[in-house]
Amino acid sequence: TALALTFPGPVRGDPERFAAHLIATMASGLGGRFFDELRERRSLAYTVHAFATERLLAGMFIAYIATSPPREDEARAGLLAEFGKLRAAPVSAEELSRAQTYTIGAHAIRQQSGASVLADVMDAWQFGRGLDELDEFESRVLVVTPAEIQALAQRSFDAEHVVEGVVRGG
Repeated sequence: TALALTFPGPVRGDPERFAAHLIATMASGLGGRFFDELRERRSLAYTVHAFATERLLAGMFIAYIATSPPREDEARAGLLAEFGKLRAAPVSAEELSRAQTYTIGAHAIRQQSGASVLADVMDAWQFGRGLDELDEFESRVLVVTPAEIQALAQRSFDAEHVVEGVVRGG
């Protein structure tokens, strides 16, 4: 079963978009809090991933988990519980620092592709504040605080406002 949970997130022009991307980094991948809890500790997932996306007038935070069909309800509850933890307590300074370092490094690697640079230029020009914002990425990521992460989580990750998509296995 593939389950996607989608929450409202910051729009393209909102400075909170950097906090949303850091939450995604902290949640996803090897060593991410969602991955560690739901796959490594509880064996609920084949894979678990989270990401933020923003457009001019709308933003989303999406988490995806693939699990065995009999454990679908448990996986859903576990994913919602992980979002609840982000709402309940600030992330540690160490966890945030790791996410910031990773995000800045991944961005630098991404900038080695001409297509990625072109996409960033087009986004900044068409949807952002202009090309000047391209030079601000690292500084914007580095000023995000644990309190800002928690405040965004409290506003966005309300289980009453989640949109779900499910593809069930047989």
